[in-house]
Amino acid sequence: STDRASVLSVCATGKTVWSRCLSRYWSRRREPLRAVGGAADADAQGDPAVYPDLVSDSVAVGDHHVTGSPYYQNTPMLGRLLAEWGDADVGALYLLPLWQPVLLAEQIATLASIAEGRFIMQCGLGRGDDQFSAMGQSIRFRPSAFEESLKCLRQLWRGETVSSQGRFHFGAATISPIPPEPIDVWIGANATVAIERAASMGDAWLAEPSLTVEQAKSAFNTYRQARELLGLSMPDTIAIRRDIHVSERPNEADLV
Repeated sequence: STDRASVLSVCATGKTVWSRCLSRYWSRRREPLRAVGGAADADAQGDPAVYPDLVSDSVAVGDHHVTGSPYYQNTPMLGRLLAEWGDADVGALYLLPLWQPVLLAEQIATLASIAEGRFIMQCGLGRGDDQFSAMGQSIRFRPSAFEESLKCLRQLWRGETVSSQGRFHFGAATISPIPPEPIDVWIGANATVAIERAASMGDAWLAEPSLTVEQAKSAFNTYRQARELLGLSMPDTIAIRRDIHVSERPNEADLV
């Protein structure tokens, strides 16, 4: 009876495209969505490319750093989106090893306090030596840093006083505001050990966007078996992310 949700990740380049993306894709989620890029050229000419059965039940933004091309950061972007969004699910991806846990706990608690609906923190290990080096973190210790960060985040969100002398070093910290309701944690994972970590530590598993149908079936079985071994029931949602590229013109999107 588990629902399998497909999470659409939108990559947009340039302020004009983001503006169009905001106005057409997110801000009127209860209305039919208009295509942005591709068939959207017809829309721009006055012939709407409308998908009447497609509505957006949630919105989430990603997390990347030192990308070399414009990548608008998740917390300020989501703060802007919340002004338009309403009471449906909302969230963001955070690569936990790259973030100082107290700062991240405060930012997410603030966003969750502003949001009218459920807040979902998608999270993962992250990859790329350049990204880790630029953020002052060691890629070697991603798994332990991830686990330590998630533990600290949950304690801080409960209003506890937290300190750490592990992968992160900080003294006694409490945050305010705390989230008005528990933060849902979806853990992105692809390798077997990472899927097992998602099964034990997360409220849901977020599958990689590149998985084929057969790969998704195999990874899902790994997740299900891990939950069974832990005596945990299956969550209501298993999310498989799919990526699209939003561009001014179809040929630009095709080049990505």
